[in-house]
Amino acid sequence: MRDQRRNLHSATPALIAAGIGASGWTIANGQTQFDEAELIPTPDSVSGVAIADMDGDGWRDLISCEGLESVRIFANQHNGQFTLIGSHFEAGARLSGLRTADIDRSGSPDLIWSSTFRGTYSLQVYFNAGDGHAARLERIPLGREPAAVAVGDFTPGGILEIAAIDGFDPVEPSHVHVFRMRGGAFVETQTFLLDNNHGRDLVAGDIDGDGDTDLVALSIESYYDTYYGIKGEAAQADVLLNDGLGTFSIADPIPLPFETGFYGALPANLHEGDFDGDGDIDLAVFSPNFVAQRPNLVEIIESRNSGSQWIPRNSYAVGGEFYAYARSAVADFDTDGDLDILVTQDNANQWVLVNDGSLAFHQEELSVRSGNEAIPAVGDLDNDGQTDVATCDRFGIAVLLNATPYGGPLLAHTPLNRGVEATLAVADAQPGERVDFLYTTHGAGNSLGVRQLGGITLDLNDPIQILGTARADSNGVAQFRFTVPPRAPLTEVVLQAVIRRGPGGADSVKTPFRTARITD
Repeated sequence: MRDQRRNLHSATPALIAAGIGASGWTIANGQTQFDEAELIPTPDSVSGVAIADMDGDGWRDLISCEGLESVRIFANQHNGQFTLIGSHFEAGARLSGLRTADIDRSGSPDLIWSSTFRGTYSLQVYFNAGDGHAARLERIPLGREPAAVAVGDFTPGGILEIAAIDGFDPVEPSHVHVFRMRGGAFVETQTFLLDNNHGRDLVAGDIDGDGDTDLVALSIESYYDTYYGIKGEAAQADVLLNDGLGTFSIADPIPLPFETGFYGALPANLHEGDFDGDGDIDLAVFSPNFVAQRPNLVEIIESRNSGSQWIPRNSYAVGGEFYAYARSAVADFDTDGDLDILVTQDNANQWVLVNDGSLAFHQEELSVRSGNEAIPAVGDLDNDGQTDVATCDRFGIAVLLNATPYGGPLLAHTPLNRGVEATLAVADAQPGERVDFLYTTHGAGNSLGVRQLGGITLDLNDPIQILGTARADSNGVAQFRFTVPPRAPLTEVVLQAVIRRGPGGADSVKTPFRTARITD
């Protein structure tokens, strides 16, 4: 099988033409920092939030699920302010699970959410016209309320597909459903029966390292008590392996630890990521504890030999405010080259599990508070190359800007105009050091650890390409010039540079990432 995860691939500038980035900063005094939350008031209570550049201006905007039937888009004004630019008022009731992805590969992010519409559970797909307004809306009927949605290119062809996992049912086991666009409508192509009756989360990633996108489903066996709520009796993660043609098979389940009893912390969120930089996707399971003043739990499960072996590693107790429901998100918040875990709590201090490498984390408490009605959204809202956070509650959307001090190398660039020469430059390298200029057209995210770069994770989604390389001059500046092809796609590009250091790149340093659009 092809191992596409552990190596970078060369490419000519003709394949892209855009983006600027920088990523990677050092922590002052070892402390991750976020500014105090800035509240963006909304007309109705918010049940979901997402971050994406909906209007194509190169700045990420905010999207919210609100009230009974509204999805709203707030445009980033480049100065910390956000202005409502569009609302969709037939989004269905019980809105949740808001996601963004370029489903039709148009170059603009689309929206996906779950809801009930005219008494039927469904997924709603909002195709973006490129300016944040809807080109069209598609509904995917479901027989059961979904717990989570994942998106991936499961079948060769470049068009993204949608997968959903069923939520709680007192009798019937949960299923995972896969939908593909055919003839202008979504068709269910596969359905998988799980062992448990309560689907909790669903993630997509190349679990076995063969170059295609697999799925991992988190579920529990549970029942509902009218006084105590959900009680769990078993928990597991099921890996659905893709054969490269979009057909999945279920591998042996991964048993998960969980707390028994009415006051136990039940697994709710599943995160996939290369937490130890070895090129294999590991898992982090987040179990919030709501009704008791006891800590939330984070379990780290290591993957070895491309997902053929799963080993529980470390467990962390985080936070624990009374009736402060908690959520979690993953990103390289301190840009040191490995993935961290953010734990948000409702009206309580937030926490970051800072990755020290080798699957070891230390906890840092953040003296910032915000609402917490949905899984937090992560993305760069102020275009400084650091990953920010958005949460939500009944009052609106809370923006937490990443203020972790950074003193490392930076990436800069000239505009990326079709048919015009562009320059990428990195300062603060050592004279003679090699600098790789990397890009992706698939957005900012979390890569697997890169072997040639000492296992650091990049802030780019796969596939990642090398745009070019340069050597730092006597002043420590490396520059790479290329002509943007006259017919380059008018799309968003995310760039990042890496300075190769140490034997075999073991001490490599990345810059903060940035985004740019190819323009005429």
